[in-house]
Amino acid sequence: MAKLYTDGALLPRAPSIAAEWLEAARKAGSAKASRLLGQMLLTGDGLPRDRVRALAMLEEAAAAGDLSARLVLGRFYRGDFGGAPDWPQAIATFKDATDAAPNYPGALLEFGRTLRDSPAELRDLEAAANMLRRAIDAGSVLALRELGGMLLLGDADAAAEGLRLLTAGANRDDPAAAVILGRWLLDHSREAGDRAAAWKWLRMAAASGNVGAAKTLARSLTAQGEFAAAGPYWRQAADHGDAEAFVELAALQQEGRFDAGRGADELLGDAMAASEANPFGFVVLARALRDGRFGEPDRGAAYALFRRAAEKGEPIGLREAGVALATGDGVGRAPAEGRLLLEAAADRGDFMAPVLLARGLVAGWFGEPAPNDAQSLLERAASEGSTPAALELAGFHSRGAFGPIGEGEAVEWWRVAAAAGEVEAMRSLANAYALGFGVPADLRHAADWLERAAALGDRESMYRLAYIYDAGVGVDADPTKADHWMRSATSTTASLNRLP
Repeated sequence: MAKLYTDGALLPRAPSIAAEWLEAARKAGSAKASRLLGQMLLTGDGLPRDRVRALAMLEEAAAAGDLSARLVLGRFYRGDFGGAPDWPQAIATFKDATDAAPNYPGALLEFGRTLRDSPAELRDLEAAANMLRRAIDAGSVLALRELGGMLLLGDADAAAEGLRLLTAGANRDDPAAAVILGRWLLDHSREAGDRAAAWKWLRMAAASGNVGAAKTLARSLTAQGEFAAAGPYWRQAADHGDAEAFVELAALQQEGRFDAGRGADELLGDAMAASEANPFGFVVLARALRDGRFGEPDRGAAYALFRRAAEKGEPIGLREAGVALATGDGVGRAPAEGRLLLEAAADRGDFMAPVLLARGLVAGWFGEPAPNDAQSLLERAASEGSTPAALELAGFHSRGAFGPIGEGEAVEWWRVAAAAGEVEAMRSLANAYALGFGVPADLRHAADWLERAAALGDRESMYRLAYIYDAGVGVDADPTKADHWMRSATSTTASLNRLP
């Protein structure tokens, strides 16, 4: 009876009535009923949320041998249902689950995810990969995606295996795997064929209703000038209330590139309405107005929309409004308020806010230039894992913004950013080795760094490799490689991994 009232298939859905039947089953000794009641108490579906009672119910079910209850407990400790995570307890709970059922794919999958996503001091990527491989062997399609995505962050061999696993997942009707696969191929495309393959996977995911895939595909098609093909995918995203999609459809309609079936003004009105629920839409619309996509650039109107996003706590809105106030872009200068907004954006995790704060401190946006404060701010952000901060530190040191030019310091921070996959840092290291800036001059090393950047889809590095292999600069002349890199450069999309 509880299932009938929960599912709503044969009887009207009534979770509160289902809870009464589950309580009766629990008192009769059903571990499954205890687990389901615990889940209802966690989610507030049919019962008031009560984490303490939920935990007691789940522990009762787990103690009675209900493996699914143990997995829900692990997710509870991981923070999946809100609240602060207890990572050691989550790891211990999932380990107990895999010990109890060594071949159960769900337990192996969740244990692998937890070992991968834990804080650095608890993270164990090797063990995570092992658990995910075991889950794959046990038949988990989701583990193909989880391990595949994880391996894409590794070296070339690992990335190749990741692509193979994601392809297997996509072919087994996992749209999320198709999205990851499509996005990776777009980000690393060297040939038109790579882009076509990416579009194939994204189309597959979009056809299953994945709005993220539709947006990614629409962006890529628009960037390639395939406006008629992009339109239906923007429309798919707009049908789900996406403000960016409304803005893009309005632009295509106004430019006569796609018949959206409605006027541009009406679509922009829809974008404004959608932005009330998702304030990032205000940011998208503000950028369109600032860039003159609907006539002359209107920086005042852009600031007003950035401000609306900021008032709703949207991090990029806070950042953009802060820069506008600090510099007087579209609004009267108010440096102190601008700094407060930039600091608020940084507190909300906007990765560019510390960089822009540092630039403002060096440039004197907020008063007298304060390069020492800028350096401390960036070093703190970089130590917390911010690649943009590391790249900015390298640039400031290379230009002498903190005092005398610091060649060694610049190279050190470029290495940090390059290790995180930042192609601009790789190109800068190539320049350093070519010029002997902070390191002994070594043209072979310069070519190596260019090849690393080119392998990540950086077009500028591809052009430079074409030249050095053609001229034999630092490497043996190789017309075949020169031709390869020139063809790759002319067919690839814009450089990747750039700061916005």
